[in-house]
Amino acid sequence: MSTCNHDCFNCSYDDCICEDYTDDLALDMYLDRMATRSYDSLRVSQRKYRATEKGKQAVRRWNHSEKHKKIMNNYNKSAKGKERSKRFEQTEKRKAYRREWQKRKYWENKAKKEDVYVK
Repeated sequence: MSTCNHDCFNCSYDDCICEDYTDDLALDMYLDRMATRSYDSLRVSQRKYRATEKGKQAVRRWNHSEKHKKIMNNYNKSAKGKERSKRFEQTEKRKAYRREWQKRKYWENKAKKEDVYVK
């Protein structure tokens, strides 16, 4: 007599030999297995793909797409986006960049004023 492994989605028989098994129960078991499955393996494979040149190009295309810009614009206007911006403004990295930018602008403006006086 054949035994059934109760995996109707990957059944090796043409005709289900399990008499008391319903499709709903099989679907419920399959969905439970998928829900409890760990997605760590998926994240690892995505990380490996993004490390390749093909993956880097795909990420670059997405980052420059209009859809991504629209999504990021909506996110930046949301409460979470505003909080993120505020946190970034308070970091040392941002403050150092701003100081450098201000120095650059100061010297550029000073050079422009001197050109005006020379003429």
